Amino acid sequence: MAHSFVERVGAAALHRLNGLRYQGSLFLGAFFALLALHPEDASPESIPETQYKQPLFGNLRNPAILKALLAELHAQAVSSLPLITCLALALGSIVVNLLLSLLTQLDAYDSIGEYLAPAMLRELAPLSCALVMLLRSAPTIVTGCGILSLNHEATSLANMGIGIAAYRHAPIYLAALIGTPLLALYFSLFSLIGGFFIFGYLHDITFDSYMDQLLYGTEFTDLIILFLKAACMALAVSTPAVAHGMRVISPHDVGPRIVSALLQGVGYIVGVEILFLAGGM
Repeated sequence: MAHSFVERVGAAALHRLNGLRYQGSLFLGAFFALLALHPEDASPESIPETQYKQPLFGNLRNPAILKALLAELHAQAVSSLPLITCLALALGSIVVNLLLSLLTQLDAYDSIGEYLAPAMLRELAPLSCALVMLLRSAPTIVTGCGILSLNHEATSLANMGIGIAAYRHAPIYLAALIGTPLLALYFSLFSLIGGFFIFGYLHDITFDSYMDQLLYGTEFTDLIILFLKAACMALAVSTPAVAHGMRVISPHDVGPRIVSALLQGVGYIVGVEILFLAGGM
């Protein structure tokens, strides 16, 4: 019995490690394809030397890849703006009202910016945007990659001289790395300013004084942590989504793969949060 239990644990751990290795290989493959360090699905002997040596980021000059990147940015970031706006107003009004009430009772007006700005920039904004991206973008990514895998479109792309890593994977990762930090910055500004206009009239503080306190309490390191944490959480969402989408083997496999990607994305987001907290950020 004990031997069987150890075998099951070892098999599960090995399966998990293989999954992580597969996700890492997809991300690195997309990264190198984006840099055009080597062409995909071709060897130096099969194509002319002048075609093999591409400039750095040469694949971004491909109209098909650039169009795919813009489409991913719209799907992941632009289309999320209405939901991000509503969520920012809701959370911003609650957080601003609670902190203003607490600090007003303690007669600590000078500490409003020191508590409110870091809490929003370092914690609420990146985490909220990552969860929105997880719930909105991850199922779409899994479905899109799954359809591509089922239709064997990688062969068609290779015949046109476009690798799947450059055309499909790289735009997903790049759009996540660009869109999520920008959404987190938008979330922070909208929640801090919009939240005051909703419940700020309940407190004995003017808007000019409120903004002065926010600017005084905001440090450059807060913005760096905002962008860095949001980017890490964006990869925590997109990496398992792409990997599970590429492993779809039948239409009935799409649903379970979406659930697995969501659960794994939540685990990765928690892991990123723990790493930043452990690092004092």
